[in-house]
Amino acid sequence: MKKLKITLACLGGVSTKALCSRIVEEGLKNDFEVECNAYSVYEVEEYISGSDVVLVGPQVKFMVKKLQEKFPEANIELIPMADYGQVNGAKIFNDCFKKYNW
Repeated sequence: MKKLKITLACLGGVSTKALCSRIVEEGLKNDFEVECNAYSVYEVEEYISGSDVVLVGPQVKFMVKKLQEKFPEANIELIPMADYGQVNGAKIFNDCFKKYNW
């Protein structure tokens, strides 16, 4: 089983925890052991290291460019508003799966 570290950043880190659970579930369905944690965008910098992807919630999309500039080696993506609102962890995982060829 392959391991992945997926880090989510949102305004407070609370609402995104449900999304983490759905991403972990979808990872398991695809034979991945996923470590997924959500943090406030203001503390996420401490947790980017070692992440396969950092997913930023749409409510803090203004931080994407700043994080990409500060961490050019990291994969930093904006979560689409519809997927975030629907807590569609399966689609978010599968979009990353395809993009990063996991």
